[in-house]
Amino acid sequence: MRFQITSGILRVSDPGYADIKKSDYSHVYALFHTCRAKKGTWNVRCPSNKGYTKYLLACHKDVVNLAALNWTPLGKAPVDSGQMGVYDAHEYPQTYRDHERFYDTLLDEDRRVHVVGDWGVICSGFGGDGQYPAKKARDGEEVVAVRIDFF
Repeated sequence: MRFQITSGILRVSDPGYADIKKSDYSHVYALFHTCRAKKGTWNVRCPSNKGYTKYLLACHKDVVNLAALNWTPLGKAPVDSGQMGVYDAHEYPQTYRDHERFYDTLLDEDRRVHVVGDWGVICSGFGGDGQYPAKKARDGEEVVAVRIDFF
């Protein structure tokens, strides 16, 4: 699976979170993370074990050796809808109405992993809501890989 980052800004979040500045929970924790990312094609890995998703990994197509990357914490990735995604931040719905339409189409999907348009990926099947550790790897100033561990 692949998607495109054309804006250079990557977003990591539960797809149920609208891009609303004031949230009931924003004072407790960040509802989403954004970071400067390498533009281009991003590959996705989302392996499962006994039907449960182990992790979501998105990395730029130029990354050859994941083991050689220097991973640093991105923070906790909160989940309330049982789903998690990585997206081009500028393509993510910017208004409540657009977000509502976007999220409604996701509810119609019945897949553990799927690409959204060509600008993001969403996974589910990892055991539910909570806060999951996310990390990033950089090449210079740009993020080239993101991983969210569920187990």
